[in-house]
Amino acid sequence: MSGLRDRLLRHKSSGSQTKPAVASDASAQTSEWSVIDAHMEHNEWGSFVMRRRYYDQLAKHGRYALSELLGQSDKLLHLLGAESETSEEQDGLTHEKLLYLDTETTGLGIGTGNVAFMIGIGFYEKDQFVVEQMFIRDPGEELGMLHHLHEKIAEHPYLVTYNGKTFDWPIIKNRYILNRMQLDTPIAGHFDFLYPSRSLWKHTLPSCRLGKVEEERLGVVRKDDVSGALAPVLYFQYLSERKVSIVKGVFIHNELDILSLAGLSIHFARILSGKSNFKDMGLEELYRLGVWLDKLNQQWMSEQALECLAERITGTAAEGEQGADDYLLPLAQVYKQQHRYTAARDLWELYVERRKERTTASLDAYVELSMHYEHREKQYGLALSYAEQALDKAWRQHSLKRSYGGGGARSTGKRQSTKSLEHGQDSGIADLEKRIQRLRQKSARANNQKTKDKKRTVTRSQVGSASDLDLTMDNLI
Repeated sequence: MSGLRDRLLRHKSSGSQTKPAVASDASAQTSEWSVIDAHMEHNEWGSFVMRRRYYDQLAKHGRYALSELLGQSDKLLHLLGAESETSEEQDGLTHEKLLYLDTETTGLGIGTGNVAFMIGIGFYEKDQFVVEQMFIRDPGEELGMLHHLHEKIAEHPYLVTYNGKTFDWPIIKNRYILNRMQLDTPIAGHFDFLYPSRSLWKHTLPSCRLGKVEEERLGVVRKDDVSGALAPVLYFQYLSERKVSIVKGVFIHNELDILSLAGLSIHFARILSGKSNFKDMGLEELYRLGVWLDKLNQQWMSEQALECLAERITGTAAEGEQGADDYLLPLAQVYKQQHRYTAARDLWELYVERRKERTTASLDAYVELSMHYEHREKQYGLALSYAEQALDKAWRQHSLKRSYGGGGARSTGKRQSTKSLEHGQDSGIADLEKRIQRLRQKSARANNQKTKDKKRTVTRSQVGSASDLDLTMDNLI
């Protein structure tokens, strides 16, 4: 690496006869790229194309002003989980330490043959948000681009990406290794917004692609945007024709990706600051939010979200809210995991009350109630009652499935799957029968014990009465 660096430095300091030509060539190249507000950037490792954009405090991307992150960026540390334990992080994460990163590559893999021909970064500098896009016109310019990125990582050590942990960052690290360059300053933390997006919206949005998330949650609608899948095609076309206009759309697409990362950092920081409006959320998103916050050890906010969900699915208005009953069992399971057994019991009982007439009702509520009353409240009669109801439902469901799906399968695979299903159902029924038998024995023993306790109480009462009578007679004598 040092030999290549020396050769580059010798080339830059070569004779005076070549300097005017180099300067003239550099000026022509800069003029060529000025049509997209870009220029040639130079450093000790070489040259590359640079496009730099500045956004002031009033600039907005979708529904958020980019300046809204100021003062609440430290909330993002909760996304790191166990990674966030250094003394520096305990003092708070300032917005200036964040480096938003997105790449455009020649392929979709992360192998050595995939090259990032464009690296877009964004960062806060004083009262501005800066977007820098580095572009290489040939492999020889990769060194200069990687050196510039290395300097920016040292200044802004926390990466913010979207699917960057499995794609963008591994590719960049590979390029450093292949170019025999070393990252002297490792990143302090990596925020990959794909994972919280999936946690919150994988069942709510049609897709968790950045384009769909930014549209639905940031209010950003792109017009005439170049698809990321077309970026490699356009780059190879540029290498063939050398027309800057070919890659103009790729620059714009990459810039919007960087801005959307900044917008999402504001969105997640607001959620982690307790500024979410639960009333505007659907039941699914509200449930996912409560579970997600609980995993991040944000118990207070998690409880607020789950209590709001509980009110909406248990109140009188829940009957008119579509799918409200579908969240009784999932929420009860969350309460059980949190050791809130009474709250879980109430939801199971509400589910049984609302679904008891339906043959297709889940058996889980009946089984959970049977276990709850057996082990926690020691009311074996109630536990037995719910187990018997569960067995009755199980037999009805078994008969229903046999009448609709039994014996009609022609292929061996279908017959095997039917047998496997029936085996599972038979196993569940057998387990319920064992539970009922055990509960009957427990209930009988409990009743016998109660009878014995009553007899003892009566005997003691009679003995006490006789003693009082004897004392009274003694006093009279």
